[in-house]
Amino acid sequence: MKKISALIILLAVVLYSAPFSFGEGQGMRLRGPLDKAFEALKRFDYFTAKELFEKSTKKEPAGAYYGLSLIFANDKNPFHNLDSALAVIVKSDQSFALLEEKDKKKLAEIDVTANSIAAQKQEIFGLAFEDVNKVNTVERCEWFLAGFKEAPQLNEVVKLRNHLAYLNVEKEGTYQAFKSYVDKYPAAEDLLIATEKYETTLYETLTSSKTIQSYIDFLKQYPKTTYRKEAENKIYEISVIKGKIKEYHEFIKKYPDNHNVPEAWRKIYSIYTADSNPESFADFRLEYPDYPYKDEVLKDLEIAKSRYYPAVKDKKWGFVNGNGKVVIPFEYDWCESFSEGIAEVGKADKAGFINKKGEAITPVQYAEVEPFNNGFAIVGNEEFYGMIDYTGKVVVPLKYEEVFDFSEGLARVLLNDKYGFVNKSGALVIPFLFDDAADFSENRAVVEFNGKKGYIDKAGNIVIPYDFDDANPFKDGLARVGKDELYGIISKTGEPIVHCEYDEIGEFSEGLAVVVKGEKYGYVDKNGQLLIPLIYEFGSGKPLIELAFKNGKAPITVKGKKGLIDKAGKEFIAPQFEDIGVYTEGLLAVKKKGKWGYIDSTQKTIVKFEFEFAGNFSEGLARVKRTDKFGYIDNKGLTQTPSVFDEAGDFKNGIAKVSEKGKLGFINKNNAYVLPCEIDEAGKMLEGDVVLLKKNRKMAYFNLKSGNYIWREAGYSAD
Repeated sequence: MKKISALIILLAVVLYSAPFSFGEGQGMRLRGPLDKAFEALKRFDYFTAKELFEKSTKKEPAGAYYGLSLIFANDKNPFHNLDSALAVIVKSDQSFALLEEKDKKKLAEIDVTANSIAAQKQEIFGLAFEDVNKVNTVERCEWFLAGFKEAPQLNEVVKLRNHLAYLNVEKEGTYQAFKSYVDKYPAAEDLLIATEKYETTLYETLTSSKTIQSYIDFLKQYPKTTYRKEAENKIYEISVIKGKIKEYHEFIKKYPDNHNVPEAWRKIYSIYTADSNPESFADFRLEYPDYPYKDEVLKDLEIAKSRYYPAVKDKKWGFVNGNGKVVIPFEYDWCESFSEGIAEVGKADKAGFINKKGEAITPVQYAEVEPFNNGFAIVGNEEFYGMIDYTGKVVVPLKYEEVFDFSEGLARVLLNDKYGFVNKSGALVIPFLFDDAADFSENRAVVEFNGKKGYIDKAGNIVIPYDFDDANPFKDGLARVGKDELYGIISKTGEPIVHCEYDEIGEFSEGLAVVVKGEKYGYVDKNGQLLIPLIYEFGSGKPLIELAFKNGKAPITVKGKKGLIDKAGKEFIAPQFEDIGVYTEGLLAVKKKGKWGYIDSTQKTIVKFEFEFAGNFSEGLARVKRTDKFGYIDNKGLTQTPSVFDEAGDFKNGIAKVSEKGKLGFINKNNAYVLPCEIDEAGKMLEGDVVLLKKNRKMAYFNLKSGNYIWREAGYSAD
């Protein structure tokens, strides 16, 4: 504690350095108890001074209490007590105010005046304030505030008290402590942060179990909490943790007032219609009639029905619809056609995905992307690959050297040159054990280990041992396998249906599979029986697919002549022709003496042998070649289109592609040009009878049904 002020001590020394004291215009003042008390104080004889001051309080209270205040305020004596110092200086002030002027003048001789009393009071306030700052506790602040209410430092002490109290409750850290503080100190500068802390600790404490019920109970007890939104978010997150439609719908029904309900509805809608299939939108409307954004469904249904085509303008790509209207702006460096309602787009060296609204499914951020397939798309960065779903969420992390499409719920992945399998959640369910692997088919997957192949189930168990040099996926319960360069067929238990004794075995077609041994072939059924013996001539290198049964018939060769057999092995067309086509629409194209014609099932000639080439019938017409040009005939051999084309294709949907002098065009079955032979390239038929054309190195879309261009790139029509 500070020493008594130098001014006070100096005054005491001056006043009591002589036995008499004179005031201006006054006579001599005789020494009494009060004078002796100040003299003792000058000698630091606090005991004597205190005793004399106390004796003087009745006759000269103003001076005596003033002197006592000097003693109590001084921390160098055993009587130090600031409460007492203040109490007696107040009495001194009160007593002095009641004195007559002559008595005040007498006291002034020993420097007890209104100013000195006031100065002493301020000195005490200052000492008390210093004490508060030194002790620095709430309790000391409260002491000051209770006993020194007239002190000018009162507001400062209030602020200090409030802040110290806040530090205490912050250290305690309970919501009860913060609540008590808020209630007790409503004007505190820390009130705002204390209130926030109260809300936070209350929320964290009452929901510490992090269960749905804890959040529900919290909101019931504190409906006006500032943490309502966060608590509702937690209820939402836990309720829909798997992201399934059923979870979102249950959430909506159980918590209709939760602010996440609109988001839950949109999630249901997004998942349900993620494939952008028009049927999905229609089914959604029926299944969820209470969906709050019905107009959006109708609009999206129309978009889903629309056909969008990639188009380029000024070297930037976008999309046009079937009317040629730009529906997605030209802002990409490249783009691909929509697949499952989502299209690949790119900018610079990065790729991403958009939907038909032009909204980004993912940012343009991947080094490589592949089209969506059954709800998932393979994506890659500079080193590794993973997979995303319709929403753009990464379901298979980008950490594999190769990733393949899902098949029966599992996808092959390659890491450190070994294959394993992950599920649709991205979890590794079959470890990296295999040197090679194929997709699952009928709950079996071909795997290779140490140069031999076998089959595993979806749990990764070896269900058919590594006994084969070659193995193919199961189809209809059967699989082709090879051992020592010979082939057979096994069942799903690994039992041989056809022993490995054939040089080649084709896939089953219409219940039969071609088998080859040496230079002969026949057919086995699915029971492994050789239903049609190996008596037919097999040309080396002949694709087995050409020998498969089609429309109940298969080609045979006997002594270099060709014919057809039925599935019972009976000759349908006797082997007598140089070449033969496929039996379609009741007629068969056959070659005899270097010319082609057509016969029926009775081997009766329906169209004379006069063509250099004869194709299969399609939509009632067949393309034929004579004088080195192609045309079309009907099933009576009547010419429907003269032989004027260099090349010609089969009719499909009433349209055929033809070429003249190196240019392509399209004709209809009435022998009329849908599009003259003036284009350089024609792609495959797209949705809605639309075909992609190239001319002058520019692109266009042409509707074969309407016979009109729907969109042309600038420069397409230039000569």
